[in-house]
Amino acid sequence: TDTEGFRAMGDETTKSFETMAVSRTPLGRMGVAADIAGTALFLATEDSAWVTGAEIPVTGGLRP
Repeated sequence: TDTEGFRAMGDETTKSFETMAVSRTPLGRMGVAADIAGTALFLATEDSAWVTGAEIPVTGGLRP
């Protein structure tokens, strides 16, 4: 995910990691904070009351 911490790693590292991540992500781009926010907000509401002990990957389909 493209964050301030990711950018702090330096241009050389971020470019190579971004190229690798995008090549393995079906959506074809790096994630941004807004991509994660919707899931986080859902989990903070009563709508997620029936969700227990679940792993919810918010990865854009990233393949390991």
